[in-house]
Amino acid sequence: MNSKKSEYANFHIRQSLGIMILSIAIMILANIFVFVLNIGMLSLVFNIIILVIWVLGFIGAVQGEKKLVPVLGAQFQEWFKNIIK
Repeated sequence: MNSKKSEYANFHIRQSLGIMILSIAIMILANIFVFVLNIGMLSLVFNIIILVIWVLGFIGAVQGEKKLVPVLGAQFQEWFKNIIK
């Protein structure tokens, strides 16, 4: 495996890990809003936002480009740079 492919794979692994952790955190918050404040539509909105972020990341990976996911993509790269090298 050459280093360029490895760098590309690591980039998308960090993006995917960030999306996964973000979705877990958002779903926990959404459940709190649903059960405490009785706002059911908020959970649907959060799910749609996560789906859009995931699709944008997937499209970038399929096209062979290193596209950061919107809003937190740069932070994902920074936060997980020591975990996935």
